[in-house]
Amino acid sequence: MTPDLVKAHDFELYYMQIYYFKSYNDYRIESTLFCSLKKRGDIMRPIEVKAAAILDAPSEDVYATIADYRQGHPQILPKGSLYNLQVEQGGYGDGTIIRFKARALGVVRSFYQRVSEPVPGTVLVEQDIDPIHNVVTTFTVTSMEQAQMSHVEILHTENASPGLQGFIERLINPLVMTPILRKELQLLESVARQRASLEKTSTKQ
Repeated sequence: MTPDLVKAHDFELYYMQIYYFKSYNDYRIESTLFCSLKKRGDIMRPIEVKAAAILDAPSEDVYATIADYRQGHPQILPKGSLYNLQVEQGGYGDGTIIRFKARALGVVRSFYQRVSEPVPGTVLVEQDIDPIHNVVTTFTVTSMEQAQMSHVEILHTENASPGLQGFIERLINPLVMTPILRKELQLLESVARQRASLEKTSTKQ
């Protein structure tokens, strides 16, 4: 019942997913999609969604807002999409452990992540403690205009589920995640500007 166009070695991962399908027609559709992805090399590559923007806010304050999980970071989470952020350990930058929830298309996912700073002041990473989906969000802040402006990139990656579900995730996730990341960048600019303004006021006093 294997389609003629599929060679045996193309199924080294596919056979593990056969239980998802109840009919021969579903089997043919899944195998065709799977092999198409595998030939392009997509089947093992993580899903990636990226958004970037130039923010009218000092890079130091932008990074500090991202790294501050008790005051700053909760304010840059788009309401209704990312919420219920809880700090279990630490609270600023490297070593912080967090829990939060994400809602998209009516589905709620819970995350348990550890924060690291590969390049303190420039790169901050949130990564799943549970390695199954290995959801990773990387914030990269680059100074511009003598550090008075910032280029910020948010890169979201995660492992796709196997089989047809993973194929659908590769189509849907970018459509869902991109607007969320863009909104997060907008909020980040606003919160960082407020932070910078408060620091200036405090310094004058």
